[in-house]
Amino acid sequence: MPPNAHAINASDCILTVDIGATSVKVILFDMEGRELQSSGREYQLITDGPLRVELQPHLYWDTFRRCVADILANGVVKPDDIKVLTVSTQGETFVTLDEHGQPTGNAIIWIDSRAADEAEQIRQHFGRDAFFQTTGLGEIAAIWPACKILWLRRHDPQRFKRMNKLLLLQDYMIHLLTGEFVCELTNASSCGYLDINSARWWPQMMDFLDVRPEQFGRLTPSGTIVGPLQARAAKELGLGPATLVATGAQDQTASALGGGNIRPGILTETTGTALAMIRTIDAPRYDLDANINYVPHSVPGQFIALAVSQTAGMVLKWFKDTFCTQEMAAAGERVYAVLDDMAARVPPGCDGMTVSPHFSGKLFPGTDANRRGVFHGVTLHHGKAHFVRAIMESVAFMLRENVEYLDRAYGPAEGVISLGGGARSRLWAQIKASVLNTPVDLLECSESPSLGSAMLAAVAIGAVENIAQACARFVRVKERIDPDPAQVDVYREVYPRFLKTSGL
Repeated sequence: MPPNAHAINASDCILTVDIGATSVKVILFDMEGRELQSSGREYQLITDGPLRVELQPHLYWDTFRRCVADILANGVVKPDDIKVLTVSTQGETFVTLDEHGQPTGNAIIWIDSRAADEAEQIRQHFGRDAFFQTTGLGEIAAIWPACKILWLRRHDPQRFKRMNKLLLLQDYMIHLLTGEFVCELTNASSCGYLDINSARWWPQMMDFLDVRPEQFGRLTPSGTIVGPLQARAAKELGLGPATLVATGAQDQTASALGGGNIRPGILTETTGTALAMIRTIDAPRYDLDANINYVPHSVPGQFIALAVSQTAGMVLKWFKDTFCTQEMAAAGERVYAVLDDMAARVPPGCDGMTVSPHFSGKLFPGTDANRRGVFHGVTLHHGKAHFVRAIMESVAFMLRENVEYLDRAYGPAEGVISLGGGARSRLWAQIKASVLNTPVDLLECSESPSLGSAMLAAVAIGAVENIAQACARFVRVKERIDPDPAQVDVYREVYPRFLKTSGL
């Protein structure tokens, strides 16, 4: 038995927490990676300016606690059956705490783009090349925490002075669970102040931002046992005090694991709040023209080439929340299935309507924090269903643009595996397959960040020997969606129209 192994019983389970920009998902898995129970709840972000996106920190814990209560209320497992709890979160979102451990303001969400001037200031000081070769981040973008720390120092000095700790969202949740301050490596890698070559904080950037390493959590690998639940957390969650807490990974890295993307040649795309494309690689290739971000993989010795477009599923959610109140009232939790049915009745190409889905700036390919969304070609003929399908098609076109970019850098991928909440829509998968003119695989578990975190937890407690073994046991393909030849022809004609609209 390996040193980190714990005795495993047939009833033992893994509880995963995936905290996205707009929702919390809690999923219970058995030790074979089968989903036993799940609960998800949404919250509304605070958008009091065109580039500012925040959330009250307590909503993360409160929403998480209600999700856990949902699962325990169903009686599928007893609290003591939950062997380990693990957390994956969106990257870049952070919470600042004062010396008493209390938040000093709202969480600043990753898509918040207020710090464009500060990004330029960092670019002028360090240069893009040095920044890229140190951090693995191809652009000095407003969304990186380094830029927002500088923004706080310049525009909110009182909050900056009171900042005793700056915790990424996973760090914050693990602190509430265990009382410990740790910072998991894949989450740290998109901050702009981690040297990915040494896996240490970048001293020159720390000095420039006027922060200290001790203000951040202790750097810790993915899939590390941090400790058991502290008594207060166990009581609030209704879990046993012997439940262990393990680091997961940044949601995109966890998603790659949950999609089986653990070796070169595989491409996974995740349509959630954002659109993320991942290729596993052996080592970074520092080509400034490629504009690709590099992140240490949770697989030892491997890296991830990561391309992210900031708004994808979030655009569909925005449209649902803003214009589909009747459908929401009638369908409740099935509202996205209703939107699918509506979109399926609209012909490919949406009768000439095209959407540019860059509602909160553009990050890849080519960074433009001031880019905005566009609905183009709208006529009196178009109805609500056209808008829904046009949003879906726009994400598929954005995917094609990004996949072509990655293929130029690394050669054609073996295939495409579709993940995230968007993968629950077979219509959306069909649109993507036809736009890409390549098959798209759907997995049994579409919640790949949660599955990837479960894999890391299984390794952490010794239930499986390594990530490769966990992948073989946990990851299962449900269906392959082939391109529709008729749709391929239509989308071949529409794609240039999207590129023109998106470039406005």
